[in-house]
Amino acid sequence: MNATTIETSTMIKAMPTNFGAVASEAISAVIDCEDNVIQAIVDAVAKCYIDVPQKVVKQQKAKSAPKLYSKVSAYNMWKKAKTGGDWKTMNDEDRAVFQAQADEENKKREAEAIRKAEAGESDSDSGSSSGQRKTTGFILWKKAKLEGSWKTMTEEEKQPWNDQAAELNKDIVSVKKPKKEDPTYDSYKVATRYLKSKKEVECYTWKQLPLEAKTSWDEFVRTKLIDVENKQLKRELIISGAESMQVMFAKTEENKKITIKTKKKTKKRKKKKHKKNTKKPNDFGGRRLGRHPSKK
Repeated sequence: MNATTIETSTMIKAMPTNFGAVASEAISAVIDCEDNVIQAIVDAVAKCYIDVPQKVVKQQKAKSAPKLYSKVSAYNMWKKAKTGGDWKTMNDEDRAVFQAQADEENKKREAEAIRKAEAGESDSDSGSSSGQRKTTGFILWKKAKLEGSWKTMTEEEKQPWNDQAAELNKDIVSVKKPKKEDPTYDSYKVATRYLKSKKEVECYTWKQLPLEAKTSWDEFVRTKLIDVENKQLKRELIISGAESMQVMFAKTEENKKITIKTKKKTKKRKKKKHKKNTKKPNDFGGRRLGRHPSKK
């Protein structure tokens, strides 16, 4: 980034070489004034300073050119892979794998950005050819800022707003943005579905898959599948690759989740048998009266 140099001039107050003589002359001129002598001396000395031009040099950073595309780093590719672990403790060999993926992704983005620039396309365009978005009757009613509630309006009351929205939308052609494809991930899903249905093999999800297996499958996709356009041929290659890497994709016995249904043991509570009271209630509500301690 080149910087531009800007020179400006400004005036500053400076002390002249003969300041002593000029100040003495100024003070002697006002020493006999009747008002505030000190203020008069200060004003006189201030008049002795002269204006001197001075150049001020400033360096202004040049504006950088707008970015054609955003670059990704090895860390971004590691986060996207969702392999787990800690990036800070990862060794250089493992990081080099993600750096190679980042370099390849940046090349694709650069080529796509150049293509868009040559075609005059822009990333800021919305999902329509005219750059406009379709509206609805509810949006037009909200913009009108009328009282009431849209939910409580009848269909007849809503119809004029919907007709107005349809009139505005008739010239707007919607263009769906192409879905982003990830050939490595998409082909892995096809491979694991085949192994599960035909070979009855329980496979890792892409998130659970070890780094070594991910790297091997990514290399297989880039070398064998990336240039294949025939869908049937691509599927056959994916199945062949899945069979050759079945050991890497299959879960081990330790990683399989074994769920055993156990019956909860419930203790049976014994019902206590209440003895029937065979004693006849006395005249005092069934309570037995004890003798007074003084009476024997």
